[in-house]
Amino acid sequence: MEEELFWKEDELRGKTRKHGILLKREKEAKELWEKAKEAQDLLEVQLEQLQKDYKEVEEQTIQAKEKLEEYHKDSKDLMEYFNETKEETLEDGEKLIYKIRKLGEFGVQTIKQFCDEVSIRCQIKEKEYKRLCKKLQDHENEILIVEEKYRNYKENTEMLEDNFKDASKAFADYDKKYQTIYKEKTRILDEISTLQK
Repeated sequence: MEEELFWKEDELRGKTRKHGILLKREKEAKELWEKAKEAQDLLEVQLEQLQKDYKEVEEQTIQAKEKLEEYHKDSKDLMEYFNETKEETLEDGEKLIYKIRKLGEFGVQTIKQFCDEVSIRCQIKEKEYKRLCKKLQDHENEILIVEEKYRNYKENTEMLEDNFKDASKAFADYDKKYQTIYKEKTRILDEISTLQK
């Protein structure tokens, strides 16, 4: 029994180092996988936020475009009105004199100010619309970059998960053999202890 114990202890000594290496490899693989998964989850949250921000900017851009089109229409209508009025008054000098008297200097100035105001508002709306279009494009580019990064992280995470599973299986298989030998050694020790009493 002592000889059998010696061989079991010798077998354990030979397997203990590899057992420790496999356990360490499993632990490291698990840590790498968990860190990669955490980074992937953070990218997923970032991507969701970017997509949410993109939607908001997209809605703002649509509204800005609608306002810009409305101002363009108002401006066009106003210019058409004044062009028609101009043509009418040129055709009929008396109407021109009558309208000038009726409107007076204040009326002409007010109309000019109104036209200028509409024109300025159009320019402001157009600048705002262009700014939002650029912002929308920037968001779209950032989303594409983060999506690519996310795909890469996901592939890496899946690879690391496979490595962890392989390391875990290798350790479990080896540990099963190791534990069998260890139980045999313990059984032999117990039998020797019983015989010595």
